[in-house]
Amino acid sequence: MSIGAGVGLNLQTGVKPIRVNNIRTEGDSLMAGAYGVSLHAYINTLLPPPLNLTNAATGGSTMDNIKDRIFDINNAQYLSHTTIIWDGSQNGITSVISYVDIVEEAIVKLGHGRYLVIPPITPYGTSYSGSEAEAIRIEMQSRWWASNIFDWHEHLINTNGDIAQSEFHDAPTDVWHLSRGGAARLALGIITRLENKGWITKTSSDPIMANGSTWLFDPSHSEGGFTGTPNDSDIVPNIAWQKAASIIGTGNATSLGTYISKIDTASDLLVERSTKGGLHAILSQDSDYVGGSSQGIMLQPNAAIQQYLDNNTDDDWYFSVWFTVTRNPLSQTPGGVNNVAPQSVLHKAQNTGNYLCHMQGVWTPTPPSSSNNYIGKITLPNSNGYEAAQLGSPRLRAIGTTGYSGTQPAMNNSGLGNGSNGLKVLLGSGDAWGYFNNGAAPSIIAYRAYAENLTVSARSFADVAAIDQLLYNEAFDEGGRFYGDSWADPASFV
Repeated sequence: MSIGAGVGLNLQTGVKPIRVNNIRTEGDSLMAGAYGVSLHAYINTLLPPPLNLTNAATGGSTMDNIKDRIFDINNAQYLSHTTIIWDGSQNGITSVISYVDIVEEAIVKLGHGRYLVIPPITPYGTSYSGSEAEAIRIEMQSRWWASNIFDWHEHLINTNGDIAQSEFHDAPTDVWHLSRGGAARLALGIITRLENKGWITKTSSDPIMANGSTWLFDPSHSEGGFTGTPNDSDIVPNIAWQKAASIIGTGNATSLGTYISKIDTASDLLVERSTKGGLHAILSQDSDYVGGSSQGIMLQPNAAIQQYLDNNTDDDWYFSVWFTVTRNPLSQTPGGVNNVAPQSVLHKAQNTGNYLCHMQGVWTPTPPSSSNNYIGKITLPNSNGYEAAQLGSPRLRAIGTTGYSGTQPAMNNSGLGNGSNGLKVLLGSGDAWGYFNNGAAPSIIAYRAYAENLTVSARSFADVAAIDQLLYNEAFDEGGRFYGDSWADPASFV
C-alpha cells in the first residue's frame, strides 16, 4: 500500500483537504489498548478499504512523548497521514496551558488540517467537574483548532463528564481503560467524524457492508428499519439491496428486499416488536397442540438474491444472525416426538446431510471445522445449545462456508418459504427440523441477519467477523441500542 500524499494548507482557514490513503493514531494506553480492548484496532476494523491504519500510541506516553514521535525524522513518512491523537490520562503534565501548547506544536508539525484531538478523561470514581481534564478540554476549545476536537462526552455514557462504570473494562479495579462497548462507541463516532469531514469516503449505510454484501436485515436500523409487524408475503427492507444490485446486475429495493413467509395455521404464533425494535416470534407450546404443520415466521432474501446465492455456493460466504432466545424448546413435542434436532435459526439446507450452512438448536454453526467447506465461525456467548443460563441473553452466531456439504438440491418456490432450500432466518419450526419442533419450538427475537460473498468483497472471514463482533458488542453492551431490551413473556401465550 502506497503512502497517501498530504497537501499544504492554511490551518487557520480550514481549506478542504484531499482524501488520503492512511490513518495514524497516537496517544497513550487508552489509544494503544489494554486487556484486549484497543481503540486503534477498533478504528482500523471499521475503516473502508483501501485505507490502512498505523498505530504509534504507546502505553504510559506523555504528551511530550507523543510530540517527540511526531517530530521524529524517522517517522516523517507518517506526517501526511490523517492523525487521531488521544492522550487519555495527561501523564506528565506541568500546567494546562503548557500541555495544550504541546498538543498545538504537534498538530502544526503535521502540516495539514486532517487530525482529531480527543481530550483526556478522568478516572472512574473521580469528579470531572473542576478537574484538570476538564480544564484541558476548555483550553482546547479556546484554540483556533477547536473544530478538530473529538469530544468523548458525545459518545461515552457519562453524567456531566463522570463516565459510567460500564464504559470501563474493570472499574473500580482498573479505573482508566475502556470496555468493549465504550471503545466501540468511540470508534464508530470517530469514523463518522472522518466521513463528515470528508477525510474518508462513506461507502455504505452500515459499517459491515462492502462490495459483496447481499443481505442485511435489521428492523430497527437507522437507515433501513421498519415499524410494526410484517404479514405473510410482505417485503421489508434489505439494507444491502444496492450492494446486491451491483453484484447481480439488476434489481431494486423491492425485488432485492427481505421476503416474509408467515405460517400460522392454528393460531399458534404471536409476532411482536420488542421494546428496542427486535422482531419477536412467540410459539405456542400448548399441550393441546398436536398438529403436524410447521409454524413461524421466516425472514429471507428475496428470490433474485436466492438465485444468485444458489448459483454461487462455491464462493466463500459469511452468514450471521443476532438473536435472543426468550423461551427454550420442549424436549418432546405434544405429539410425543423426542426433539432430537432443535430448530435451526439460520440455514440454507435441505436437511442436515445436504446443506450450505445451518445452526441446529443454537449449537455451534455448521459446517464443522473438520469439514473441507468450513471457513470460520463465531459463537457468542461461547457456549452451545439452549442452556438455561443463556435464556433471555443476546447471541451472535456466524458461519463461513464454501460449497455444499452433501448434494446441493434444487431450490423450490424460488428459494422462498418452508421447504424451499433457500437461505432464511426461521423463528418457529420448519424445514428439516419441523417434525421435531412442531408444538415444541423456541421463542426467539431476531435483531439482525447478514450475508456476504467474501469472494466478491475480497475480505476474509476474520475481517468481517471482527466488524460483526464490534457492532454486536456496541449494540448490546450498556448504552447500546439493544441494551435493556424487554418483551412479552412467552408463557402468557401458552
